[in-house]
Amino acid sequence: MPSRQIPPFSYPQFEQFSESTKRLISDADRALLQLDEYSGRLLLTTLKLVSSSKSFVPLGGPFDTLMHPLSKFSVRSERSYNEEAYRTVSERHALFTAGDLKARQLEQSFPAFRTLIESISNDVMGKPNLIRHDIFVGTSYDSAGVRWLFLHPSIVDREMQRLYSFLSSDHSGSSVYRAAVFMTAFLTIHPFADGNGRASRVIGNLLLFGDAETAYRKYLPLKELMIIGQGGFDIACRQARFFGRASIVCRWIATAILLIRELQGVDMRKSKGMRELEVVAP
Repeated sequence: MPSRQIPPFSYPQFEQFSESTKRLISDADRALLQLDEYSGRLLLTTLKLVSSSKSFVPLGGPFDTLMHPLSKFSVRSERSYNEEAYRTVSERHALFTAGDLKARQLEQSFPAFRTLIESISNDVMGKPNLIRHDIFVGTSYDSAGVRWLFLHPSIVDREMQRLYSFLSSDHSGSSVYRAAVFMTAFLTIHPFADGNGRASRVIGNLLLFGDAETAYRKYLPLKELMIIGQGGFDIACRQARFFGRASIVCRWIATAILLIRELQGVDMRKSKGMRELEVVAP
């Protein structure tokens, strides 16, 4: 069966995004400061209610993600929602374990960056998880019998250095941009044999909120949003990895943040058809 090689990530420049994308990202950066604790759960509750509607538009784009060509490159979207909800718990626990970790510590030096990445991955996986040097990883075979191979282990260190350089040299001032680009590049590199998605979401939230304590309290549950949103975020990440369209990941995350801010003032338990629901912390 044929295999295809995923190319190294092409880092976008914030200035090259369209004006509408830059405005959306800037609005989301401001909204981050207004989010309440556990407010991401409110968006999950709302999406679970409306996702069965025929008029539901998946978060991330006005297309049927279940029929989108890129949806066939993953079988993970078939996992149950409860399984992915448990992953959110383990991801938040990794931030709790990180204590007073600040996002800026990722920029101190490349050795410190590597050590922190491995430490966070160890915590979220519950076992030692070192950056791969001789392990080859790839996707499952899709319905057409095609498998995508992640970066060759011999260039993982080089690409991690590029990722560190992006963080340490970025002057966009946008937390949403930094987090979105980091997560997309991290998944393209796939530095670990397993747990790359979980580690990317933990570090992405750390970059969004600035420190581990705040990220733990205001965690953006990206994996659960992807499941409820019919794979929109997963497909956005693949578009960014395969075709260099990182702006779509930025727009997806920015949209989720803005939706959360808008929903914070709504008492969901008193809304029509929602009286039985209760929004609770994970």
